[in-house]
Amino acid sequence: MASSQNGYPVIFRSSEVAKWFIPVTSGNQKYLPLRPGHTGFILAHFALYFHEEVERLNVQRVWDDWGWAVRSITGPSRIYSNHASGTAQDLNATEHPYGRRGTFSDAQEDAIHSRLREDRMRGSIRWGGDYSGTKDEMHFEIAQGYTTITAVARDLRQSPRGKRIIQANKHYLKYF
Repeated sequence: MASSQNGYPVIFRSSEVAKWFIPVTSGNQKYLPLRPGHTGFILAHFALYFHEEVERLNVQRVWDDWGWAVRSITGPSRIYSNHASGTAQDLNATEHPYGRRGTFSDAQEDAIHSRLREDRMRGSIRWGGDYSGTKDEMHFEIAQGYTTITAVARDLRQSPRGKRIIQANKHYLKYF
């Protein structure tokens, strides 16, 4: 079985990908194709946080919030990207192009880091803006295994944002 860079199984069929709705405004929802279950829930939860605390997700303009895509990581490697397992998302990608630094303000970077460093997040998400090589500021990926992810998801689903994500995605409750 093929795995992505973070060790999660690659999803080859779109029918196995969950369409996670992000309730960004009343009457408007964005969706991200992500892995079903806890990993997708955590990324959807972060996308809603990003929308409310960092930068609004584009609802009316170009569709530039991306999730699942079967492909290798950027560069000469043949390793599957974490997008291939549905465990990575790119948010407002056209505003934060791959390889560009400083596409967020200091306050926005602080908000991203503050969230990712919260104890309850347990290092579950890694930000491409923190890569030591080429920066990928649009990119957020699952960085922990199933045990940690399950614990984080249990904590987050009780939060106000978690409840909103679950309400918008009732069809995925079977994974919880």
